[in-house]
Amino acid sequence: MAYRNENGFTRSTNTTTTAPTTGATTGDNDRSLLDKRAIQELIKEVDPMMQIDEEVEEMLIQIAEEFVDSTLTASCQNAKHRKSNTVEAKDVQLYLERTYSMWIPGFGTEDPKQYKKFLTNDALKASLKTPYMSSTANTKSSNPKQQPPQSS
Repeated sequence: MAYRNENGFTRSTNTTTTAPTTGATTGDNDRSLLDKRAIQELIKEVDPMMQIDEEVEEMLIQIAEEFVDSTLTASCQNAKHRKSNTVEAKDVQLYLERTYSMWIPGFGTEDPKQYKKFLTNDALKASLKTPYMSSTANTKSSNPKQQPPQSS
């Protein structure tokens, strides 16, 4: 069965697919992206001696689901902005670069782009100009060729 989501994309509700590497299931009752076993495996890869509470496991699962959900939503919006019905890797990459400063190797160019943030606050611009203006005023007012004081 297929339906349109809020972004206008067609999604199918296939309940038979699983991804055993992450422990993900897409059944109607269990809509979790990661299960507790997968979280425990990830933690053991980092530190085999580490033990975490059940509440922490649930929180990590929730954070992972929110991350994936926000990434997919923004990627769909990027594809829609391009007037495309297909989400491409560049849509996901754009969101991850701009939001989380994450660079995914193997997608796009080799060098990550640096985005320059422009100053928009007039008060900040004025305060940044003040030291420059005062230093240029000092150099103009001081005469580099000073004459020695005259004695009478």
